[in-house]
Amino acid sequence: KESNLMVAKLIKESLDTSQEDTSGTADITADNAEQSMENCEQRRSKEKQGCLTLPNNVRILVVDDDQFCLTVLCSMLESIEGTMCEYGMPQCRLEITRSATGEEAWAQLNSGSFDLAFVDVLLPGITGLDLSWCYKRHLAESQQAGQTIGSPETVLIACTSNIKQSQLDLSGMADVLHKPVSMAVLRHTLHKWLPRLHTGQLDISSLGISSVSGSLGTHRDSSRSMLMNTTRILQVEDCRIAASAVQNLFQSLGFWIDTVANGEEAMAFLASPRQYALVLLDLHLPCMSGYALSSWYKEYCKRSGRHAATIVAVTADPDREQCHAFGIDRCFPKPLTTEMVSNLVSQWLMHKSHG
Repeated sequence: KESNLMVAKLIKESLDTSQEDTSGTADITADNAEQSMENCEQRRSKEKQGCLTLPNNVRILVVDDDQFCLTVLCSMLESIEGTMCEYGMPQCRLEITRSATGEEAWAQLNSGSFDLAFVDVLLPGITGLDLSWCYKRHLAESQQAGQTIGSPETVLIACTSNIKQSQLDLSGMADVLHKPVSMAVLRHTLHKWLPRLHTGQLDISSLGISSVSGSLGTHRDSSRSMLMNTTRILQVEDCRIAASAVQNLFQSLGFWIDTVANGEEAMAFLASPRQYALVLLDLHLPCMSGYALSSWYKEYCKRSGRHAATIVAVTADPDREQCHAFGIDRCFPKPLTTEMVSNLVSQWLMHKSHG
């Protein structure tokens, strides 16, 4: 506790100094200017190639004193951003800011609004755990003092090869990204946290609906309102955090959505009298894979004469050809974002209203 209090005091002093002299923030901005210009050029290039871009940016802070690890993780994030175009989905803009020390990261957390922060645990000086503990303490003290926090709380994710759960809980870190980082695990981690970030910012007007109100939605367009309020969606996802985020996202749009954690439960729901119009399917399920579930379901519908729901794979390892081979209609790479959902729902409602 004494160690944490000393770190908190050090950080508080650095924050007070930065508030008195804004040149520190300017220096940080200058250090990242070249990187920001590169990101802008990359986005402009993608836009010229016909990618659909949307205004809801995701701001990510990556903190690591190892330049190789820092570069690799940032490159993986940029690759995930580019994959959206390949799958014909709206471009999810990832604004990535780099930091090499806990002190610099603290200044950045307090000078800008970040959605996510990937923080190396073993930073020199102020460690990643210290940074998270002090950030949470700062937020709690601000709330107790009645101060208004101008931006949403940043989700802090520990980047490490080994950490005890007790350390994670004590520091206030929301999750852990184990090193060495794989693309699939990074996609899944983003999928756990991104859907919940901008749910309240989803523009219902982009779905071609005049207005919306109430928990299940009351629309002037009665035909589409009826489709939304009577249509059932089944989500098959074994990660509780990701499942909850996606479920809340669809419910905010007025859809009925059921969630199960494995293939066996999904089989029971799909064979029940309930009529599902859409199945959101994670491919890497325990015991029974998503591929096997899709094959069983399509064969079951043929034998029973039931109309098959549209199956959309939401996966960290996207492979369209393999998905189609197992009867999966669409393949979305993780993370599933509000922009993806908006695009899916608008196309879906348009197809239903014309069908």
